[in-house]
Amino acid sequence: MLTDRDGPARIHQPLRRVVVCITVTRMDVPPKPRYQRLTRVVRKWWPVPVFLAGSVLAQQVLLTSRYDVGGHAAEHLGSASAPFMAAAVLAIVFWATPGARRQVEVLAAAGLWF
Repeated sequence: MLTDRDGPARIHQPLRRVVVCITVTRMDVPPKPRYQRLTRVVRKWWPVPVFLAGSVLAQQVLLTSRYDVGGHAAEHLGSASAPFMAAAVLAIVFWATPGARRQVEVLAAAGLWF
């Protein structure tokens, strides 16, 4: 226990060791070339165009190639493309957020929306 000259005795905490760097080294990291960044994006996000292309292909195979309609019926057939895009969007959402696949509320909302 140490005493203070002007007051009652105090308990001092042990001092912590502090390391001070006298010299600081600066490292400059060169930016990656453009092709490496593009390659990384392609490797990471390749499923997105695959889902979209699969949706368009399924729409072409199931709707356009079977029916040759015009006029009012063609408008109805054109609006039938919404479920195909919804399937692609849901596939992308569930691929990008794996945790959403495990939540019943998200699955129920996706099923209702689809």
